[in-house]
Amino acid sequence: MHLKGRWSEFTVLAQQMNDTEKRDRIVERVRPYTMVPDAAVARNIELTIEAVNNAQVNDVIVECGTWKGGSSLAMILTQKEFFGGVRHPVWMFDSFSGLLCCERERHHAC
Repeated sequence: MHLKGRWSEFTVLAQQMNDTEKRDRIVERVRPYTMVPDAAVARNIELTIEAVNNAQVNDVIVECGTWKGGSSLAMILTQKEFFGGVRHPVWMFDSFSGLLCCERERHHAC
């Protein structure tokens, strides 16, 4: 019985991941807002589906370094397209000044 339940989870995941029309629509929509190549956005969609399927009730999704927010938008649109709504909020973090230069002589954390 437990195995049967797992099979249905895998079947649902496979159906979701094979829905290329939804994926392509999301990739097209976020393209103006990301520097990430289309193939990487498509992988982000797959990872978002997997994360939502494995998430606990109060889990959130986080992106660090957002630029114009295209990858985060893809995570939100993926939830809407594949799950009917946003199940887990997407938190976006950015320094707005790029990465810090890390020199061993100046920063002990390097």
